[in-house]
Amino acid sequence: MRLKTSRLVLREARPQDVAALAAYQKSPRYLEHYRLPPDPARIIEEAMQWAAETPRENFQFMLSLADGPAIGCAGLRQRGCGPGEAEVGIELDPERWGSGLAHEALSALFSFASRELSLSSLTATTAASNQRAQRLLLGLGFAPEPAGDGELAFRLRLPAPQGEAGT
Repeated sequence: MRLKTSRLVLREARPQDVAALAAYQKSPRYLEHYRLPPDPARIIEEAMQWAAETPRENFQFMLSLADGPAIGCAGLRQRGCGPGEAEVGIELDPERWGSGLAHEALSALFSFASRELSLSSLTATTAASNQRAQRLLLGLGFAPEPAGDGELAFRLRLPAPQGEAGT
């Protein structure tokens, strides 16, 4: 499965993506808001497992410019959420921060969630210290919700897909 934006390709994970993720995930800027560093091999392994599931509930797309190496990833996870809901998350190489790519990728993911999966609500959590992520979520229309343990929660109500009854 692939989603495209004006600058990005959101594509399925490949084994060689482990090295691309590991390269930027070791950056002190990237690790600033993590309690424990992520495991890029586990991220890719899980993404590839999810891609093979039927029916598919979880998506972990690698972000790339054209078909180049991964510069980040964005996930949409329905498992464990209520009907019509999913959790969303994104990470991006710190060298790409401030470029609008995270906003672009998440907008494509939201459209996919609404149109293809008929989801009505998305949630996201971030470290309370991560001001950049909070600005991104608020700028995309998320509303803050109560959370704990040093994290902030956000929710976005998705519009009904165009062409639905009653629209």
